Amino acid sequence: MIHHLMDEKLKVLTDRYEKARQSYFKIEKRREHQENFPQASELHPAELRDKYDELSEIAISQLDGTVEKLWEHAVTKLKNKNAFNQRIATETEDDLKRETFVVAVDINDLKTANDHTKSHTVGDAYLFTFGEAINASIRPTDEAYHTGGDEFVFIIRSPDIKTVDEIMQRTLENFKTMWAEKQPALSQEIGIPLYIEASFAYGMASIAEKEIGRELRDAPLKDKIQKLMDIADKRQYQHKVQIKSSPAYLAYKKKQSEIHGTQYKLSTRQSETGGTIHSYTKEQ
Repeated sequence: MIHHLMDEKLKVLTDRYEKARQSYFKIEKRREHQENFPQASELHPAELRDKYDELSEIAISQLDGTVEKLWEHAVTKLKNKNAFNQRIATETEDDLKRETFVVAVDINDLKTANDHTKSHTVGDAYLFTFGEAINASIRPTDEAYHTGGDEFVFIIRSPDIKTVDEIMQRTLENFKTMWAEKQPALSQEIGIPLYIEASFAYGMASIAEKEIGRELRDAPLKDKIQKLMDIADKRQYQHKVQIKSSPAYLAYKKKQSEIHGTQYKLSTRQSETGGTIHSYTKEQ
């Protein structure tokens, strides 16, 4: 009876090993490494368990890598919207009260990059450079997520707004410098003039702000997080209006249209907050 049970266990282990072995070679296509994982019939029963455990560890590591990619944006290599949603789902009241700033970020001119080249080559390079600038600027305790398109979210733990502004300004300067270094070679590579100034708008919100804290004091945690996101996004939009209505930005867009050889016209419209937005729009 004992021998029968041992034989059954060995048979199960052998079957599992062979299936794991075949999957390994099918996925990895490592035929040259077959000597590392010979057929079960060539192994001593004592070796079979070790080899099966080794294959199992490889399979788990491959799965971990796949899962990791599900949380990573394909272009910027920052954590993506899936990761952000998972992150805020684990936020606690204590985390939120611990001087947490939510920062909504929207980079400028991504559409211009894609439209001008009629491809995503330049746009992807622009996004990737912003990802590099973020990683070079934030602290180990800060978090950055690429939630889609030209939109990003930072979660920054800081006792004061000045520190957050310093991080954002550092990110902007690094973005400008890195993009300015890459742009000439990229223009030469695609064979057309390219003139894009790296910039972004941002807005922040914190439960530590007295007015926000009072308003959200008794709100459920989920509502608090959503409200912070809404406020940060609204402030980001106000910042973008300010940037795009500035004389410096209008002068930049005029110069850009000359270099890109596109025709733009100056247009004026009212913003949602009641301000006036002056901008150059591409003529059809």
